[in-house]
Amino acid sequence: MRTEEVPVRFEVPDVDEYLSLNSDTSGPLGLALRDLSETEREAVKAAVEHPLARFTAERGYELPGVALCAVAD
Repeated sequence: MRTEEVPVRFEVPDVDEYLSLNSDTSGPLGLALRDLSETEREAVKAAVEHPLARFTAERGYELPGVALCAVAD
Protein backbone atom coordinates (compact mmCIF):
# COMPACT_ATOMS: atom_id res chain seq x y z
CA MET A 1 0.00 0.00 0.00
CA ARG A 2 1.13 3.54 -0.71
CA THR A 3 -0.30 7.00 -0.28
CA GLU A 4 -0.94 9.65 -2.90
CA GLU A 5 -1.62 13.34 -2.51
CA VAL A 6 -4.71 14.39 -4.44
CA PRO A 7 -5.31 18.13 -4.94
CA VAL A 8 -8.75 19.27 -3.78
CA ARG A 9 -10.66 22.55 -3.68
CA PHE A 10 -13.16 23.58 -1.05
CA GLU A 11 -15.75 26.11 -2.09
CA VAL A 12 -17.43 28.13 0.65
CA PRO A 13 -19.82 31.02 0.08
CA ASP A 14 -18.71 33.13 3.04
CA VAL A 15 -16.63 33.33 6.21
CA ASP A 16 -19.42 31.87 8.35
CA GLU A 17 -19.49 28.72 6.22
CA TYR A 18 -15.68 28.54 6.34
CA LEU A 19 -15.77 28.60 10.14
CA SER A 20 -18.58 26.04 10.16
CA LEU A 21 -16.55 23.72 7.90
CA ASN A 22 -13.59 24.03 10.27
CA SER A 23 -15.80 23.40 13.28
CA ASP A 24 -16.99 20.15 11.72
CA THR A 25 -13.69 18.83 10.36
CA SER A 26 -10.71 20.21 12.25
CA GLY A 27 -10.46 18.07 15.37
CA PRO A 28 -9.30 20.10 18.38
CA LEU A 29 -9.61 23.37 16.44
CA GLY A 30 -13.21 22.49 15.64
CA LEU A 31 -13.95 21.80 19.30
CA ALA A 32 -12.42 25.15 20.27
CA LEU A 33 -14.48 27.00 17.64
CA ARG A 34 -17.70 25.34 18.81
CA ASP A 35 -17.09 26.43 22.39
CA LEU A 36 -16.64 30.13 21.58
CA SER A 37 -19.09 32.76 22.72
CA GLU A 38 -20.79 34.85 20.04
CA THR A 39 -18.40 37.74 20.79
CA GLU A 40 -15.35 35.48 20.48
CA ARG A 41 -16.71 33.94 17.27
CA GLU A 42 -17.15 37.42 15.75
CA ALA A 43 -13.54 38.24 16.68
CA VAL A 44 -12.31 35.05 14.95
CA LYS A 45 -14.47 35.85 11.93
CA ALA A 46 -12.93 39.33 11.69
CA ALA A 47 -9.43 37.86 12.03
CA VAL A 48 -9.85 35.38 9.14
CA GLU A 49 -11.64 37.65 6.65
CA HIS A 50 -8.45 39.40 5.48
CA PRO A 51 -6.34 36.23 4.97
CA LEU A 52 -9.24 34.57 3.11
CA ALA A 53 -9.49 37.47 0.67
CA ARG A 54 -6.74 36.02 -1.54
CA PHE A 55 -9.00 33.01 -2.19
CA THR A 56 -11.96 35.09 -3.36
CA ALA A 57 -13.82 33.41 -6.21
CA GLU A 58 -16.98 34.00 -8.17
CA ARG A 59 -19.23 32.33 -5.58
CA GLY A 60 -17.40 33.15 -2.35
CA TYR A 61 -14.05 31.52 -1.61
CA GLU A 62 -12.19 28.67 -3.29
CA LEU A 63 -9.66 27.10 -0.93
CA PRO A 64 -6.91 24.76 -2.16
CA GLY A 65 -6.04 21.64 -0.23
CA VAL A 66 -4.59 18.17 -0.44
CA ALA A 67 -6.29 14.88 0.40
CA LEU A 68 -3.99 12.04 1.42
CA CYS A 69 -5.34 8.82 -0.14
CA ALA A 70 -4.30 5.24 0.52
CA VAL A 71 -3.80 3.21 -2.63
CA ALA A 72 -3.54 -0.59 -2.65
CA ASP A 73 -1.03 -2.03 -5.12
